[in-house]
Amino acid sequence: MYVGLPGHPLYGRCVLIVRRRTTATATHCLIADPDHPTFCYQILERWLSTQSPPPAVPPAAAPRALVVSLVALDRLVRLVWAKHPGPPTSASHDPTPAASRRSALGSASRRAQSPTR
Repeated sequence: MYVGLPGHPLYGRCVLIVRRRTTATATHCLIADPDHPTFCYQILERWLSTQSPPPAVPPAAAPRALVVSLVALDRLVRLVWAKHPGPPTSASHDPTPAASRRSALGSASRRAQSPTR
């Protein structure tokens, strides 16, 4: 019998059935690799076949990293901010609007510059 379960370590290999256990819903088989008969796997019988399954499809290559210069990244971020202004993040959240902060800073600096009476 051959293992036809994609992703199984013994996929496509001929195995020995050591024991079968039938339940009301499925048949479980204890299988062993002929090269290592003491190391067994439990698998559902429906994943065993009398014919060798097609070769496994190799996994897709991992996407390459995208490299962008700092200037280009800065420009991209500014364009996104201009088109999609979002809510403030928790790290930069300040309940005081920016205009009030500027006016508060301006009045404080004016007080510091004015001579005391």
